[in-house]
Amino acid sequence: MNKPVKKQGKTVGYCRVSSPKQKNDLERQKENMRIYLLAQGKPFEIISDIGSGINFAAEQLTELANDWLADREDFDEDNEYDENDENNNDESLITKETFAERIWIGEIVIFPNGDYEVYYNDDDMFWGHVIIVGGNIKTGIEDALIAG
Repeated sequence: MNKPVKKQGKTVGYCRVSSPKQKNDLERQKENMRIYLLAQGKPFEIISDIGSGINFAAEQLTELANDWLADREDFDEDNEYDENDENNNDESLITKETFAERIWIGEIVIFPNGDYEVYYNDDDMFWGHVIIVGGNIKTGIEDALIAG
């Protein structure tokens, strides 16, 4: 009787830093990840990122974050526009930099075909929704969206 052969997957190590100034830190992370994964004795691949997921999300979603923020702040508790609210100004606008600083990785999912999704916590910019940056490990980042 033939037994089915269990196909073993590949572990993917993910290393990232937030700016090119931290390239040395990224190299250390990759080396530590390589040592760790070698010790596991299973097939692996290491991918690395220099802030591009966060920067891509910030580039794609900052305007939307400000639209949501304006809607949230410009309406009172009865969901009516409050034109006398002194908070209705541009001082509280979210910049790409503050957007990138406020989100953080909650989960990374990598699919067998090389597609991936990185789930970022939104620091309540979108009322607790999740920011998803997706792409492929060979072709790079493809999209950013808000879900939840």
